[in-house]
Amino acid sequence: MDEILDEKKGRGRGGHSQYLVKWTGYAEPTWEPEQALQDTLALANWENKLQAGFQPVGQRYIQNLTRKGRPRRGGGG
Repeated sequence: MDEILDEKKGRGRGGHSQYLVKWTGYAEPTWEPEQALQDTLALANWENKLQAGFQPVGQRYIQNLTRKGRPRRGGGG
């Protein structure tokens, strides 16, 4: 496993998240259940990125840029 690219939050009672995983040596990422990624370095790195202010956007990240302490509004490239 190379890295996590995105996350889908689980819905409903007991819903579990799924993660879009980029696999080393494979061209296409796959969606994997949360349970399959427990205690992995990739999941720890993903959680650290989210805590650092990164937001998942499709298959890439954008940093939450701020202006005068407030999040910037609107879309970003």
